[in-house]
Amino acid sequence: MKLIEYLIALGYKPFRYSRNGLFPCVNPYDYSTMREGGLDVRLIKGDSVFIIGLHEFKKPPTLISPRPRIRIHKTIIVDSVKKNVIINEIEDDAMNIVLKEVECEDIFKAIHDESFCFEFDLRESF
Repeated sequence: MKLIEYLIALGYKPFRYSRNGLFPCVNPYDYSTMREGGLDVRLIKGDSVFIIGLHEFKKPPTLISPRPRIRIHKTIIVDSVKKNVIINEIEDDAMNIVLKEVECEDIFKAIHDESFCFEFDLRESF
């Protein structure tokens, strides 16, 4: 994930978390539910912490926290009926769209500027 590389370049250090506390992370791109600390990596610099890892079932690793503000307009199908909805930064799908479409530097800036919101319109026409 480009964001991990970006944060490391800014001086963030990767760690994993276990019952015994934080420990240095050798491979911040390796996620596994089969070992302690394998669900996420914490990139830490001073008091600033970014958590990247597995979050929602059947979804790829993503930025868990902190997240920028996000609004995505999209079309879903409910009981065979198309509906337009808005999803926000709470959902991994929204965060993954931002990670795919936006430069890491802009994501980093938006996290630190609560007045900014990424907005995408992915609605289908009916």
